[in-house]
Amino acid sequence: MEKSLSSKVRNMDNYNQRSFHHDYYKPFIYHIILKKKKGCIDFGTLRGKAGIRKGSKGYPYVYLSESGRAIVAGLKEFEKEVREIQKFHYKIMPDHLHMIIYKKIYTPIHLDDYMENLKERICNHYNKIFGSNFLKEDIFTQGYTDKALYDNVVLRNWIVYLDDNPNRRLTILENPGYFKRIHRLKIEDRYFEAYGNPFLWENPDKYAVRMRRRFTCDERLFHKEEALYQASRGSVLVSPFKSEFEKEVRDIAELNGFPYILIQYQRFPENFKPPKHQFELCSRGKLLIISLGLDPKTPLTYDICTMMNELAADIAKGS
Repeated sequence: MEKSLSSKVRNMDNYNQRSFHHDYYKPFIYHIILKKKKGCIDFGTLRGKAGIRKGSKGYPYVYLSESGRAIVAGLKEFEKEVREIQKFHYKIMPDHLHMIIYKKIYTPIHLDDYMENLKERICNHYNKIFGSNFLKEDIFTQGYTDKALYDNVVLRNWIVYLDDNPNRRLTILENPGYFKRIHRLKIEDRYFEAYGNPFLWENPDKYAVRMRRRFTCDERLFHKEEALYQASRGSVLVSPFKSEFEKEVRDIAELNGFPYILIQYQRFPENFKPPKHQFELCSRGKLLIISLGLDPKTPLTYDICTMMNELAADIAKGS
């Protein structure tokens, strides 16, 4: 049963799946992504230059096309007429739309129906601008992705992350194989070294993978499926990936192109370069390695494993 999970994750359309553990009728805050249909006019173009300080002239942004302006008009109309949904923030990228929305009251209307309503309104404005007769399916891919933002989430971190999307995209486009070494990464009151894609650290959506010794087979399988489900919807997995079951999650994540943060206890040598496989993952922006900074000759113990898992948990919580 567990061996089939890899193909299950690769083949299922996770983008369109809703969580089985969440009530989409009740009041809640969500991060939503709507993706552009291939062949549709881009919602905008990236302008500016990576590396420019935020707030300065030349800082990356998206110059909206007529298609992007149709999205803005549709969002304004939707928020005005669908009063139970409040738009907290949004960011339009060339090929997708990010939104943070708040469903303010319980209604008998599912979130799916609200999103289809929004797409329809955007489509109407699109057709007015272009004098066309497109359907919403001609503009957006089917469905949407959602992330329920629970009480422990710092909403401001999500807004900052959305706003920095153009900068991240341009940085990677201008620097293929982008990765770096970070000498002082602050986590709570401690500093660590890191190597790889720093944007994975900035992502506020992280999920800690930890297979505890007391887990039953069913509990391990549930945790594995939940971790891969979250990864398929944009979460960055975080773990030392030491147990065989954690390594299974890591391997399936790699097969599906899901990024992750690896915790290791050994400090980095002065001229550190990761092994070939990890180096390739870093160069594709799929890996960030964080070190506890211990002597490489230190034997791995249960206490060290606990330290790494606790650090992963702190990172996933947003510490």
